[in-house]
Amino acid sequence: MSTKNLSKILEFGQLKITGNHPTRITEDSVSCLDLIAINRNLHCINYQTGDLVISDHLPVEVEIELSYHSTELRPSYRRNFKKINYADMNKELTKITLLDALDDDPNSLLGHWTNEVEKVLDIYAPLKRFPCVKRKMWTLPPEIIEMINSRKKLANKVKHFPNNSDFIYDLKMLQRKVKSHITKFIKLQGEKTLRPTNSREAWRFIKKVTNTLKTRTLPSASAELLNNYFSEIANSDSSEKNPVMVMSCNERDFFLIE
Repeated sequence: MSTKNLSKILEFGQLKITGNHPTRITEDSVSCLDLIAINRNLHCINYQTGDLVISDHLPVEVEIELSYHSTELRPSYRRNFKKINYADMNKELTKITLLDALDDDPNSLLGHWTNEVEKVLDIYAPLKRFPCVKRKMWTLPPEIIEMINSRKKLANKVKHFPNNSDFIYDLKMLQRKVKSHITKFIKLQGEKTLRPTNSREAWRFIKKVTNTLKTRTLPSASAELLNNYFSEIANSDSSEKNPVMVMSCNERDFFLIE
C-alpha cells in the first residue's frame, strides 16, 4: 500500500498514527512496516515496539486512555499470586512443549504456548471474582511515579557508590522533589474534595488523610476505675488487699475487679 492510499484511509476513518518506530531491521535497511491506527479522539499514552521476537518483524504496542460510564457495579476478575507454590508451578511450566502444536507458524506456536500457560495458571492461581466499588483509591500522577522510580534507581547507585558526593546530593534533592510534589497533589485533591456541596466525600478525605478509624473499641475497664483500685491497694495496710500475682491461666489464679 502506498503512502497516499494510507493517508486517504486514515482521513476517511478519522484515525491517527502516533509513532513511526522501525519494525523490520536488517543489516542493510530499516523500515516501518507495522502500524497501529487509533481514533483521533482517543489519547495515546505510549506507542512503542515490543521485544518479543517471534518473526523478522517487531510487534507494535499501544497504550491508550479509555473512559466509560457504567450504572451498575460488576465484579473484577483477578488472579492472586500471594499464596501459591511457585516451585510446583514452575515444574508444570517447564513441561510445556511446542511439539504438540498443530502448525509451525509463529502465531500458532505462540497461541499454543499461551493456552498451556493459562491452563497452569488456572490450577495454581485461578481467576476469582472480587467486588468492584465506585470509590477508588488515590493513584499518583504518572510524573510523580516516574520521579519515584528515578529515586529508587538513584538510591541503588548510592548503595553501590556510597562515597560519590554527586549521587548523594542528587538523591537528597530528588527526595525533596518527590515529597513536595506528593504534598501538592494531596493539597489539590483536598481543595477539590472539601467543597460545601460534597460534605460526605469531604469527611472521607479527612478520615483518609488523618488515618482516623471508623469505629473505636472501648476498653473493657474504665481507666479511672483501675487507677482508684490500685491506689487503694498501694495506700492500704491490710494484707487482704495486697495485689494477687497471676501464676497461670487457670481460673483459680484469676482476680476480678468489682
